[in-house]
Amino acid sequence: MFQTSSTTVLNNPHTWAGEAEVQNYISAALAALALGEHLITIDKEVRYMWRRKPSVAAALFTSNRYGVLFYSILALTTSFVKGLPVCTAITRTTETMIILLMVIFGACSALRAYALWNKTLGLFFVVFALHLGQISVNIFLFRSSTPTNTPIAVASCLSHLHLGRQQQMCGSRGKSFSDVC
Repeated sequence: MFQTSSTTVLNNPHTWAGEAEVQNYISAALAALALGEHLITIDKEVRYMWRRKPSVAAALFTSNRYGVLFYSILALTTSFVKGLPVCTAITRTTETMIILLMVIFGACSALRAYALWNKTLGLFFVVFALHLGQISVNIFLFRSSTPTNTPIAVASCLSHLHLGRQQQMCGSRGKSFSDVC
């Protein structure tokens, strides 16, 4: 999924076509890696996960495993969709998958910290709360963006993030916001 805050990119998308092509290769590699990993480990998954009693750990494992596969396929398809309704649907689905995966990663990280630190419940909540901050920022960014189509074949669907004039000026100078703004 391509995201930009630049109106220049929207007006002249050929300026970033090369970057879009590289991102497509990365998305294809991610999808191939996820699918390949699924294929070579499916026998172990059947043996160790499907034949056991359902648990929270099994649910987290399964949702993480298949969520990453589904996301990698979605990330690849956003590059080649035609039409704004399809672009919008796939972009919003991809954004939702990112948020769901971040919640799963947060839960796994918090459970790992809980298990490694003598089942300290306070640490579980601290680790999960730290993930919630990142999730909140992503929700804000996704809600502020607008899916749009471009004439570039390798990046026909992108998400335009509307930044204010001051934010665009600060971001366009190549310095961090704290240095300039």
